[in-house]
Formats: sequence, structure tokens, C-alpha cells
Amino acid sequence: MKPGQRYLKLGRPPTLKIEVRGSKSEVETKPDKTTRRIGTEHRKAGDLVHSFRKVESTVRTRLIGLVLICLCGASPAAELRTGEVDPGNIPRLQPHYQPEFAFGTATDPASWARERPGLQVAFGSADELYSRCEVPVLKQPAASWEASGWRGERLNAQVLVWAADAQEQVRVRVSELRSDRGAVIPGNRVRTRLVRYVLSNLPYQAKGFSCDVTNSAAYLLPDRLEDFDRFDLPARTVRPLWLSVDIPPNAKPGDYSGTVQVHSASNQAALPLKIHVQPQKLPEPRDWRFRLDLWQNPWVVSSYFQVEPWSEEHKALLRKHLKPYADAGGKYITTYTVHSPWSDNSYVLEGTMIDWVKTTGGAWRFDYAIFDE
Repeated sequence: MKPGQRYLKLGRPPTLKIEVRGSKSEVETKPDKTTRRIGTEHRKAGDLVHSFRKVESTVRTRLIGLVLICLCGASPAAELRTGEVDPGNIPRLQPHYQPEFAFGTATDPASWARERPGLQVAFGSADELYSRCEVPVLKQPAASWEASGWRGERLNAQVLVWAADAQEQVRVRVSELRSDRGAVIPGNRVRTRLVRYVLSNLPYQAKGFSCDVTNSAAYLLPDRLEDFDRFDLPARTVRPLWLSVDIPPNAKPGDYSGTVQVHSASNQAALPLKIHVQPQKLPEPRDWRFRLDLWQNPWVVSSYFQVEPWSEEHKALLRKHLKPYADAGGKYITTYTVHSPWSDNSYVLEGTMIDWVKTTGGAWRFDYAIFDE
């Protein structure tokens, strides 16, 4: 399991309870002269109890049918919010790495029927999330992308790939960017990554977040960025791609143009992009004057890649893992001075960077070898 994933479980379905008050024993007895009336009341009370029991049985039967309709539902989308997972599909997460979950429900299935067949591509906003099972709603012209930035700045956008029918072996290639004066931003300064969907306790644009969330609902939200070579696109789904352009610090000011080409086994499409490089230069990340502190967990890295903690292989992976953090301006390192500081809530045994050794004389000695590295 990746850090940040939460344990989710289904609650019990709601039940309806009807209390029937009154029985023969509760009917007040009267003197002998009213025995006949009391006997009649006994029978009426008994009939009333029997009637209530019939009503209770009928209501329970209808309630069970209603619950089955809700869980199996012919039209579950009418009850779900955008990105919400059908409660019957919420998995019990396991204490190890989870692949991407591929379930989801469209709130407007008819919108897919209106899509033309074949591969569809467009630029999306870097400030929006796009649901896996919803036809993208684009708020601006999406056939091309134009952006402006300083030298040394990173520009981001999303490339959305979707189709009403299945598309296999989808590949993406971004050309180098050329200016009208012959200057070039190399292709290795332009990167695309797959946006994977993860489970969340909260919906998109939730407000008033707190740690006291329940597991009564789950939402499938785009979050994890992942390198890729190619991918398959199931029918009636969306795959966002995160596009980053790193403007070289020594780039010449001007307008640069290029193309994003998307191919599948049966279709292809192209999107033009244009970048305006301004003459100003952004300082190096180490000189940025703001605090970025994202916690790190080296034990999860060693566990995921199955390497010995603090071996040369592990340290090489950590350097690769921390570079994006440093490039974003991160300057702080999470250190572990005791074992299991958070009770191993990442499902990995978390060690310490400082070994505590108690001598035979009762004094403590500390080994800082890992910490100093």
C-alpha cells in the first residue's frame, strides 16, 4: 500500500425496526361483570398484534427489496456523485502496494453514446481533475495549448485521452520545440506522465477537511504520476497525462512551437502547443525563498523495490526519488531517530537512522552512521 492510502470498509446497511406495543397480558382486567367486554378486547388486541406483525413482515420484505435494488441497482449512477465508487465495489485494502483500481460509474452514461468512435484527445487544465468514467467537460478551447514562462520555469498542462470504444497500445510522443529564429528546446525537456487513479475518502473539491473522516464512501480521483511507455484505454474511460515543459535557464526568449502526437493501434491524433519564453530568469530552486517540507519514508522505498535499507542500491533510488522534491524547492529531510515513530502505519517496519546501544554499565551510546549519510 502506498503512503496516503486509507483503510476503507463498508458499514452495515440500514435496517428498519418496528416496535409493537401491547399484548393480551397488557390489557387491563375488569370485574367479572365485564368479562365479556374484556374478552372482546383481548381478541381485538390479539388481532392488532397480528396485524402489526403482518405490516412489519411486509415492510421488511419491501425494505430488503429496496436494499437489493440500491446495491445491485439498475441505475446506480443516479445515486452517486462524480467519481464516487459504488459501495458494493469498495475493496478492503491490503497491507502492500495496490495497483490502480479500475472500477467507476458514469453519472451520465448517455454522454458516452453521443461521442464519435475512435481516439479523442484534447488539452485540459492543470487546475482541474477529470473523472475516469466521465466524458471530459472542457471550459476552454482544447485543440491547442499556449503558455508563457520565464527561463528556468516549469509549465504544466494535462493531455486528456478518451474514447467511447476500447483503444489498445496508446503511445505519446512530444516533439522538440523550435522558435521562428531556429532556437530549440530539446525534447528531453518536455515530459509526459500517466495520471493514475487512487481511492479517496473525500470527493473532488471537498471543503472542511479533517482527519476525522469515515469510510462510508469512497471516490476514485486522479493523483499518482507514473512514467510509462504505452497503455491500453478501456471503452468509455478517460486517461489524463501530465505534461511538463522545463524551460532551460539559457533558452533564448521568443515563441516556440511543437506537437503532441498520440497514437493507438487503430487511431492517431495531434495537438499543437506554443510556448512563449520571456527574458526574465527564475533563480535555482535552492535559492527560492519559501518553505517546502514534504515528509519522506525511505523504508517504503526499500520495501517497494526489495532492496536492503541503506545499501548502495537503496541510496541510488533515494537520490532519484528526492530529485523532483529538490527541483520543486524542497530543502528539508525527514529523519527517524527511533524505531516505528508512527507505529508502522505505512505497513512497513520503519527503522531508525540512529542506533541506540545500552552499554553493560547502563549508559547509552548512539551510532550516527546512517544519520550522517
